[in-house]
Amino acid sequence: MVLIAGYSFVAKNVSGSTDPIMFAIIQGLTFAAGVTVILAGVCMMLSEIMPAFTGISSKLVPGAVPALDCPVVFPYGPTSLLLGFISMFIGMIIGMFVQMGFHSVYIILPGIVPAFFAGGTAGIFGNSTGGWKGAIVGPFIVGVVLAIGTGLLLPSTGDLATTGSTFGDPFYATAGLAFAKWTKLISDNIILGIIVLLVVVAVLWFLGRRWTTRELQNNQEMAK
Repeated sequence: MVLIAGYSFVAKNVSGSTDPIMFAIIQGLTFAAGVTVILAGVCMMLSEIMPAFTGISSKLVPGAVPALDCPVVFPYGPTSLLLGFISMFIGMIIGMFVQMGFHSVYIILPGIVPAFFAGGTAGIFGNSTGGWKGAIVGPFIVGVVLAIGTGLLLPSTGDLATTGSTFGDPFYATAGLAFAKWTKLISDNIILGIIVLLVVVAVLWFLGRRWTTRELQNNQEMAK
């Protein structure tokens, strides 16, 4: 990125007294060190929390399953993690240019953190179901949706929109956008809003029932 931006531009506006090339190397090493610290911290935290959770859940909520943050899967697919990260970042760049092409009021700049955590996780799960194509295509779609969806949602966030900042999360850009549009719809036409809600609930129920039935059939076939 330093070479693309231009050596003189980076030296004048970004790196200060540090040589731009050395600045890029230091930033890359800093990012790698930060990720290493995060992974080590997650592993250490899980090793401490899981035994405590097991004891609590067995007494208070029998059969409960702990929900873990996405970095817990990073060690299982480092290559998929990198592919997902790069692919989602490219998707966010394309989403940014799409917004510029439509002269959007808010243009979402690509973010390293959501691309790494959301894109990397999507790459790992995409690889487990669709191979290297899943590790690339899935995060790419997430990146485009995140950029465009967040830009469309930002006008509905009240005072947050005036700060020029938002949340870099795919769920925020999809479910959050849908909820914001539904809230506006039900405030304008409550009957239509209720009908739309019922249709969405019915579709989700049908998809969930279909997925559950498929899982049961797969388990029965594996048992045989």
